Amino acid sequence: MWAPRAGDRVVTKWGPATVVNCVASQALVTLKSGLKVKLPITELTPESKIEKTERTSALPEAASERRQAPMDARISKLKAIEVLRFGLVSEDYIEELTLGFTDLKKWVLRRLPGAHNGRPQVSEITGPFGTGKSHMMAVIRHVARNEGYVTARVEVDGQYISLSDPAKLLCSIWSSFSAKNFSSSTPLLDLYLKAIDAGYRSSAIAPEGMYRIKDNYTTIRMLKNRGVVDHYVYELDALISSSDEFTASELSKRISSELSISWTEFSLRPMIGRTVEERPDDFVESLVGHTRIAELAGYKGLILTIDEFEVEHNLSKEKLQRVVDLIRALTGYFTGSVRKPIAPLGIFFASVGEEGHVGDAIIDFLIEKAGGEYYRINPWPRGRRLELARVIHRLYCDAYGLEHSFDRRIVDEIERGLETDSSDIGLIRMFIKRYVAKLDSLFGPPGGLPGGN
Repeated sequence: MWAPRAGDRVVTKWGPATVVNCVASQALVTLKSGLKVKLPITELTPESKIEKTERTSALPEAASERRQAPMDARISKLKAIEVLRFGLVSEDYIEELTLGFTDLKKWVLRRLPGAHNGRPQVSEITGPFGTGKSHMMAVIRHVARNEGYVTARVEVDGQYISLSDPAKLLCSIWSSFSAKNFSSSTPLLDLYLKAIDAGYRSSAIAPEGMYRIKDNYTTIRMLKNRGVVDHYVYELDALISSSDEFTASELSKRISSELSISWTEFSLRPMIGRTVEERPDDFVESLVGHTRIAELAGYKGLILTIDEFEVEHNLSKEKLQRVVDLIRALTGYFTGSVRKPIAPLGIFFASVGEEGHVGDAIIDFLIEKAGGEYYRINPWPRGRRLELARVIHRLYCDAYGLEHSFDRRIVDEIERGLETDSSDIGLIRMFIKRYVAKLDSLFGPPGGLPGGN
């Protein structure tokens, strides 16, 4: 029986997802929207199985596409509504459900490395809690992927995922790896293999230095040329993704023993070194090196979004100093004061900010030194939420085949409830959840998935 593992790409009732971890009969997965949910393992289907089924379909391709198109469109809308029930927005409908998307897209395009001759760029999204910063980060990744970049995301929580621990931070970052028309349960390794298939040697990553990535790349290339890389897919992806499941030493011993290769013929290295002092620089090298590999694999570069940065201020004095040290290392790279190759790397931070500063004081240092930009998000007036409700209402009716006119009184009722609400959930997210819940209470929700009762 198939058993999911961390990093596996699966299909759920809400669409594609990536397995985070499994406990007993439950699996924690991350949906395309970024939402993490727990589901019974029995409700997960390996993505590879779906792909195989699609490839071996007995229907003629053209006829199959004609029959599936209307149903697929409705299922897509139903999934979008399901995500909205959590107060989030499905990536498939991010353009339709993002008010002012055209202007936001223009700003994002201006902040991508491609608009600066491929030079690295850093930006900060600021605004009060609950104003839509996380959604803005999703918009950034959406635009970047459509422009041909690889994207990754991370939400720091100040406890398990923090800039004070670069190895865990990298592991979380690479678990969210995404690119247009790219799907894999071992995405970072497959990025290496795409670059190797294009004929690039490790010297193409950097003329000198960055030996951790270059040695790993050379070893993966050697294993591929010997026709045995498939024997170590999961382990190699875990190693280069900075997972703590395997050590470089353990994997090296296994490869040496099974293939009768001397340790002197290859080298596998952890991405982050042992000493605290070297970790910030190792983190920067990992981002820069993998940005170069993304280029070699045919992408325009790497775009990384780092959300919820304000929680880092809750760390102990020692850990907060490590955060500062990592930001200083990034500053050295973005200002060109350290010797590392120029790479099309874009980093977007999101934070509530601090009193007396444009954004967060720690990130402000990086932004100002590197000549980055800020994007300020202000609280929405009621009129904007009314406009959003109209868009959601139209999508809801399309998804369930309803013919109901928009009723502003529903929005007014929700607004009155929000005025007295003391919930910690962001205002916009709470508005979306309550509006969709109200539509559900009034209309059913009718039907369900096509073919259901």
